[in-house]
Amino acid sequence: MKKILTAAVSAMMFLFVAGGAATAQEEETDEMQVVPVETWACNYRDGKGPGDLSSDIDAWKEWMDSN
Repeated sequence: MKKILTAAVSAMMFLFVAGGAATAQEEETDEMQVVPVETWACNYRDGKGPGDLSSDIDAWKEWMDSN
């Protein structure tokens, strides 16, 4: 009986310790999470648009692949 009781108490202690360690990293805050983002923006000249930029991007990709 003593072995069963010792085993049961040991198992319960292990579960309490393991459960505490598993939730130790959780943080409950009301703060908003900030995620950094890199943004590139440009203004087109009069008469130019995304199609004009697309052809330059294709040429740049070809150059990058060859170098």
